[in-house]
Amino acid sequence: MKWPEKLVAGVVALIAVLAALQYRSIVQVSRAERARLADELQASLVRFTQEFDGEINRVLLAANGAGPGPPDRRLEEPAARIAGWQAATPYRNLVRAFYRFDGGQLYRFDAEKERFEAADAPRWLAGLPAMGPPVQAISGGGGIAILVRNVRPRGFGRGGPPPPQEEAERGWSVIELNLDFVSHDMLPRLAAKHFTPDYMVQVASRDEPRQVFYSSSADAGAGTPDAVTGLFELRFEGGGMPGFGGGRRGGGGPFLRQPPFPGQNPDPGRRGIWEVRVRHNAGSLEAAASQTRNRDLAVSAVVLLLLLLTVAALAVVTRRAQRLAALQMEFVSGVSHELRTPLAVIGSAADNLADGVVASDAQVRRYGALIRGEGRRLTEMVEQVLSYASLQSGKKRVERRAVEIAGVIDGAIEACAGQIEETRCAVEREIPEGLPRVAADEASLIHCIANLLGNALKYGEPGHHVRIVAATQPGSVEIRVSDTGFGIDAEDLPHIFDAFYRGRSVAEGTIRGTGLGLSLVRRIVEAHDGTVNVESTAGMGSCFTLRLPVAAGEVT
Repeated sequence: MKWPEKLVAGVVALIAVLAALQYRSIVQVSRAERARLADELQASLVRFTQEFDGEINRVLLAANGAGPGPPDRRLEEPAARIAGWQAATPYRNLVRAFYRFDGGQLYRFDAEKERFEAADAPRWLAGLPAMGPPVQAISGGGGIAILVRNVRPRGFGRGGPPPPQEEAERGWSVIELNLDFVSHDMLPRLAAKHFTPDYMVQVASRDEPRQVFYSSSADAGAGTPDAVTGLFELRFEGGGMPGFGGGRRGGGGPFLRQPPFPGQNPDPGRRGIWEVRVRHNAGSLEAAASQTRNRDLAVSAVVLLLLLLTVAALAVVTRRAQRLAALQMEFVSGVSHELRTPLAVIGSAADNLADGVVASDAQVRRYGALIRGEGRRLTEMVEQVLSYASLQSGKKRVERRAVEIAGVIDGAIEACAGQIEETRCAVEREIPEGLPRVAADEASLIHCIANLLGNALKYGEPGHHVRIVAATQPGSVEIRVSDTGFGIDAEDLPHIFDAFYRGRSVAEGTIRGTGLGLSLVRRIVEAHDGTVNVESTAGMGSCFTLRLPVAAGEVT
């Protein structure tokens, strides 16, 4: 194994190791991403429940309690707190109505007058329980109402322990919630605030799961949620609120900036009369992490594949460069030999003529013909090399014009006249009348066909048959140069148009050449937007077919 192959093998091995390490890293990152998503979801859920339940408990504390004295005086303090809450809250429409049962009379809070006034009891308030938990929810007014036993919280307005009589029950407060506002305004706002669009959120009754109060999408309730927690937990404690004064407006300000119950943080496992269910749009957090992992693996695989393709392309280019270098060395060696032979013949003939060895006119003519033939062969080789160099560098410009195919073929036959005479081959041309003209550089096309004709004459026994046929095809003219010569070996056919390439049997024989003729043919034809192909069987001859587009305005 040579060093380029060793280098490629080493790079491929390194890429394989890199792929394994990258896969392991991506899997670990995916696990960490899954844990991060779960933590972020839990934190968002906690913030969501904190804000919702916090607002509910602010309402409870605002409506609770009563001052000393007769009923009209006892209602001033909660009325002031309710007015303060309404002025400060962003959810003013959360409560539809505040009611108070005090001294056997029902009172309703008037938001415009900011005070409680006597009112008739709605039908749904009939039969309120005389005793029960300090806070409880009931059905009312087509929605939900909250009943609060009125207890004056400790620390409201003055320091020190409260007198025992102030712990006594002072009737009931009833808070009628605006369920339509909660479902269509408050919950959507909170969901948009605390959850990203990647999540579907649903709020439903814990006891009646089919009773849905809010759903961010139609599929929010489908499947297994990624996180569930209680919402709307009714807890009331008479714990003091620092800074909670009895003023009409100012007393509510510090209270609204405090958490409802100091030291109490929502627990995702707690109970509530409602339940929040959150699920990722991908179906689950695991599915979301898997999608990210699969995407990262796909990107990594594409990058590694591109790297492998780059290495493979580099290996192919290196092999081709090595092969081209070897062919160029063979070309230099072959051309040197080919140049040396005619030069030696010309030099020897010139010496004989100069030294007077040749005396008769017949010998002089024979020597002249020999020098002319070798000079023509030398000129042909130089022209081949110069033409290839010109095409390779891109300096040679192909100037197209409408050209008659008959004139091109005749020009090629004339250029090979000496070779035809030398090989004693029969060259047959078949050109129908009315053949459309082609858009071509006439000199380049003559050189192209002359190369094919020269090869047909060269690679065969003396006196073999060569045929040139032109025909019309749709949109093009087809030129076929066929012979009954040696043919081309099957293994040489894929490389026959490569520069400097000579078939094995030809290179090992005595037939001279540079390996540039067919390469020039292909380059010239492609420069004319045409095609060239070959069909050949060893020992039976070859057929080269050129197809050239017709000139503009010509009819095929």
